[in-house]
Amino acid sequence: MKKLWVVLFSMFFLAACTNEYPAEKSHLEDIIFFEQDNQSNQLIFSEGSLTIIQSGLEIKPDMDPKEGEGKEPSEVVYRDIQVKTKGDTYFITSGDELSLELQRIGERILQDENGERYGTSQTLN
Repeated sequence: MKKLWVVLFSMFFLAACTNEYPAEKSHLEDIIFFEQDNQSNQLIFSEGSLTIIQSGLEIKPDMDPKEGEGKEPSEVVYRDIQVKTKGDTYFITSGDELSLELQRIGERILQDENGERYGTSQTLN
């Protein structure tokens, strides 16, 4: 009976540790992610580069648009990015200029270190 409990506990523990949405390097090839709260903010992965577009207007769904914080819009391109994965996390670097972690939290949803969520309409293969 004791062995049965050990086996059952082990199965539940392993099931809890299994990642439902594993990160794969190929997911970040030729794809665009839009920030869920502000779709003008984008992460564009194309031909070994990452373009980060920030609209400059910080508006959340529960805010009055007139009260949003204004910043300068920006578009930054990082070339020759390196993508490594572990479990459900992507580690993206470009020399000393970029170090970004994205966690895959859904079928087509990534979350950055600040809790911002980015989605795509494309299937992550």
